[in-house]
Amino acid sequence: MPTDPASKPARPTLRERARLGDVAQVTVSLAWRNDPRTTPATRRRVQAVAKRPAISPIRTWPS
Repeated sequence: MPTDPASKPARPTLRERARLGDVAQVTVSLAWRNDPRTTPATRRRVQAVAKRPAISPIRTWPS
């Protein structure tokens, strides 16, 4: 039995997360990987966006 795609909430895209965090898409990707090219403040901002109720945190986010 096929599942109706409209019944599931869409997962936010990298583009949407970047827009919400007021950063570039590449910055979101780098921050998620804890890349040293992102500042701690930027990583915190990206993480805060990921923790918003409408957005589920990423499974691979470093603890």
